Amino acid sequence: MVITSTIQTKNTVLMQEGTYAAVVKAIEPVKNVLKDGEKPELEIEFTVVGATEPMPKRYPQRLDGRSPLRREVQAILGRPLSVPEVACFDTDLLLNRNCLVVVGHQHDPGSEPKAVIKTVLAAPVVLPAAAAA
Repeated sequence: MVITSTIQTKNTVLMQEGTYAAVVKAIEPVKNVLKDGEKPELEIEFTVVGATEPMPKRYPQRLDGRSPLRREVQAILGRPLSVPEVACFDTDLLLNRNCLVVVGHQHDPGSEPKAVIKTVLAAPVVLPAAAAA
């Protein structure tokens, strides 16, 4: 008996899980039809060192409380958001900012695993004395 796969395989190498340097490349609202109760989403695209293509990450479009977007915006900026920024935040402040991203593998039923951004961390701070050494 021969068993064949119904999944088309690609000859691409899956990026290893780990922490990588990245730069915020683009920020766009997700254009989809919202159903009752759904919140609008925002997609941040990162250029990740070692990745062949930019990697996106989607967030609910809100900065209140402990939202994932707020946590990761603060990591990219390297500081907490002020009250006026939470009320009205200009996403262009994030463009071309350095950060770290944690890449993991996502296994969806019926498809091959793919590398996705699990979380965003602050870029490491280089101290002047360490840089000169």
